Amino acid sequence: MQNTTHDIRHTTCDVRLTTCDNKGFTLIELLAAIVLVALALIPIMMITTQMLDSSMKDEHLTKVIFLAEHKMEQVKRELVNDFSTSRDESVTAFDSPPYDDYKYTVSDDE
Repeated sequence: MQNTTHDIRHTTCDVRLTTCDNKGFTLIELLAAIVLVALALIPIMMITTQMLDSSMKDEHLTKVIFLAEHKMEQVKRELVNDFSTSRDESVTAFDSPPYDDYKYTVSDDE
């Protein structure tokens, strides 16, 4: 049989000096760190989701305002050219491909 010796100085503690040579983290320390990081990420993820929802609503509102202003300017130009014609239009979709989901109605209150 071979006589093998192992250097166990790295895993022993000096009780008199209350210091240990152990390096690294224990499993409990790692689990506690993971739990703390997860708890910190929950509110951040919730805020991010709310910000994305708000951003999408703002984008939709901006598109609607832009399209309404565009249509009002178009009706104004038509009125300048011919004021006697009625401008009533039933529910109609915009002809531009990115905006064809949006619809408008024009009514002329004579």
